[in-house]
Amino acid sequence: MPDYPLPKEYTTYSSNLDMSFTELSKSGFTESYLIDTYLKLEGYKQVNKNPDVEITATVGEFIVWSELRNTNRNKTKDKNGVEQVRYTYSMTVKYSQPMGLQVFNKEGKTLIDKYVFTMSDTRSWTSSTYSSMSDLDSYWRIQRKTKLSDLQKDLMKEGMNTISDLINDNFGFQLINDKIKFAAIGKKSHPDYERFQKNAEIMVAAFQLMDADKSLDAVKTKAQPALEFYASSAQKYNTGNKDQKKLKHICLYNQALAYCWLEDFDQGRDTCEVNPEV
Repeated sequence: MPDYPLPKEYTTYSSNLDMSFTELSKSGFTESYLIDTYLKLEGYKQVNKNPDVEITATVGEFIVWSELRNTNRNKTKDKNGVEQVRYTYSMTVKYSQPMGLQVFNKEGKTLIDKYVFTMSDTRSWTSSTYSSMSDLDSYWRIQRKTKLSDLQKDLMKEGMNTISDLINDNFGFQLINDKIKFAAIGKKSHPDYERFQKNAEIMVAAFQLMDADKSLDAVKTKAQPALEFYASSAQKYNTGNKDQKKLKHICLYNQALAYCWLEDFDQGRDTCEVNPEV
């Protein structure tokens, strides 16, 4: 569930990238890739006109603040105990790139207006060490353009992932590929193994019907026989008996898990509260 669900009548969104052509070219990404990969509002349809929600990611200039050559002095001793001084050299680059997110609804109300990186959020990268300054200069002369492009690309990926999380944590219904795992009896030799296994399979099949664009009615209907089985079975088991306590726990756990996914949070809470001893 999103932190701030949008009105039920909202079904569409649009995505825009505000980034100069020069910066986009330097990054190695295309506009369509960034929009399609990071600016999706899960559970909603993307449109070009009249969206219910408008999303804009802003990416500013990639700035290299400094390129400093470092001299590192290391003392060691040879096998005769004679102290030796060895110098190595490296390059440290300080850089930043501002990135932000704006989200508006169709009435023009601002839902999000936030920087994920500001100009002052600087990062540093340091190269490997070289035995001479000339070797370092040779490396940097050849690799500088590629390395700066890689630093920009990595920073943009991090920022765009943060933007994607902001969008969908707040408003999206993200698709979950993993199956919901309901508890069952582990030992096939247990006399109740088949009954519990059958009802666990009913629950799994029911929740495979979940769809962000559809109501939960079909899921509830298919899961109802198993929910009734767990509810009635839980009442029969005595928590003073070790084996029965485990079975009762399975029944209550599966009910609580199901009601959570069915968004019936009161029922899930009540299931737990009436059985505090488990």
